[in-house]
Amino acid sequence: MAENPTYYYHSNIKNLIIGFLDIFNEFNIKRWDTEKTITNTIKTPILYGPIERSTYVNNKGESVSRHLRLPLIHVSLKGFEIDTARAFAMKSLHVINKSKTPLYDDGTLYDTLRPFPYNFTFQMTILAKYEEDLMQLVEQVVPLFNYHRVMKMRHPVYHDQTISNWIKISSGPNFDFNTKYSAEERRDILTAPITFQVEGWLVREPYGGADVTIKTIIENFYNKNQLSAYKHLITHTILGDDTISIIEWTEIDGETVPVVGDEILGSGYSFTSDVLEVLDSGELIVQFPTSDRKYEKDEILSVSGVNKGTVLTCNLYKDQELTETSVDE
Repeated sequence: MAENPTYYYHSNIKNLIIGFLDIFNEFNIKRWDTEKTITNTIKTPILYGPIERSTYVNNKGESVSRHLRLPLIHVSLKGFEIDTARAFAMKSLHVINKSKTPLYDDGTLYDTLRPFPYNFTFQMTILAKYEEDLMQLVEQVVPLFNYHRVMKMRHPVYHDQTISNWIKISSGPNFDFNTKYSAEERRDILTAPITFQVEGWLVREPYGGADVTIKTIIENFYNKNQLSAYKHLITHTILGDDTISIIEWTEIDGETVPVVGDEILGSGYSFTSDVLEVLDSGELIVQFPTSDRKYEKDEILSVSGVNKGTVLTCNLYKDQELTETSVDE
């Protein structure tokens, strides 16, 4: 049987799970003596998957519990759904790029290959035998996500680009009495469930492969004289990024100008952006995690807690170079 020509797998979900779990990879709890001297440090293990993985059924049909070492961080992916607020009216898949490239104003539909937004829900449960251990882990986890945390991943097709995933706590922690175990077992287990939402992305394969072409549609097929112009089609991959903005600003006297690679924080909605370029005019070219974010007039911009200046304007950067490739049929 012939191989499915539409098959592709970029490990989007797998890499998202690995990146999320890696945030909690080095969590410890400590033990003290009566003099408040640390006597022991315990690394907290992570269990991924349904909580039912802690039990199994043997060949006699009996339910057997594995012995899990406490404290424990248990994480599972509950599901994901399209984020309609970030979906860009479904134009994130295909854009007729006429205004930016009048040379190709011929009815051709260009594939921009933008990631499509999905919200992923992760359920974390912190399990411990002692309340002191539970509180130590809760106080290590929760402050990491004030107000959110950005996890960056490499674009699975365009490897020189990164995709930002925004993580926030959507519910919890909750200290209700644990009901997942028998009454006898509950006496030895304290739990604190926390629910996370990850504003992530899924990326599909471009038509024709990642490096060359995409799908071309000739709208003007009714014009017989024009058909000859398409005998040897040249198709193009054009990638414009609407997360990139240009900032006009005023500097604070005595402060250094941000440099490429700096992360800028705005004072209004705590939006962050990465500096891509500093123009000779002093304007900053920055990239936001999503296209619906920008800085407002009079916002204070800071880098590593140091105020650098005040925003005058922040607009979509229209003069960016488009990534373009072509191939003759």
